[in-house]
Amino acid sequence: MGTVTRLNVITSLLVGLSVTAHADVITDWNDAVLEVFFGDAVPPFSLTSPTAPGVTRRFSRLSDYVKESIDARVYDGVHYRTSGEVGAAMGRKIRAFTVQNSLKPVR
Repeated sequence: MGTVTRLNVITSLLVGLSVTAHADVITDWNDAVLEVFFGDAVPPFSLTSPTAPGVTRRFSRLSDYVKESIDARVYDGVHYRTSGEVGAAMGRKIRAFTVQNSLKPVR
């Protein structure tokens, strides 16, 4: 499968999503690809937001980061929990496709 075709498959998957799920797809895809290399338990990391000065969130598991991302969108009122869960599941499927077809060892 050529690069353009892979991109078309991923784009087609993303276009089929409801608008409310796209952020969760991207969040979980990022987490899922990192998990392939590092596992779920990672060295602690922290995130800050320019829109919440002084607030720092700390994580030591990638899955906790994804769960909190979904929760934040629900609490903000911009997503339903189902959209987050479906988006996260789609992100994991895109991860599986990406790892299987694009992230190959360098020879």
